[in-house]
Amino acid sequence: MPDVLIELEVCGWTEGILTGNTHKRIEFKLSNSFKCFYSNLVFECKFGDSREGIAQRAYRFFKLDNINNVLVIGDTPRDIKVAKDFGFQVASVVTGRFTSKELEKFKPNLILKNFKDDLQHFLKFISGLDE
Repeated sequence: MPDVLIELEVCGWTEGILTGNTHKRIEFKLSNSFKCFYSNLVFECKFGDSREGIAQRAYRFFKLDNINNVLVIGDTPRDIKVAKDFGFQVASVVTGRFTSKELEKFKPNLILKNFKDDLQHFLKFISGLDE
């Protein structure tokens, strides 16, 4: 994933986090896995939040800042559904509990086996979003 974050930055994308994790949990995950990642765009779970509520906050933020090109990367059917409900593009990565076939049913814009093997395919996809 750090390679993906670097490539996104090189391409001019601003990375952020939209997660069902609490602030404390996301800090823990980032400190252990993505030490190079920093973003001031963090939409996280507050007590009692639904994933839809978190996406709604992100949607309002992006609309206020006139940001129309949003890509959510997720590994669950729920990630796909929530992203699509708010008009976000969604790339699904088969790194969680769900298979490619299971994720395909929810019609993400892109399905990746993982970022290591599919990085070039992912970069080609996001370059098309800029046009």
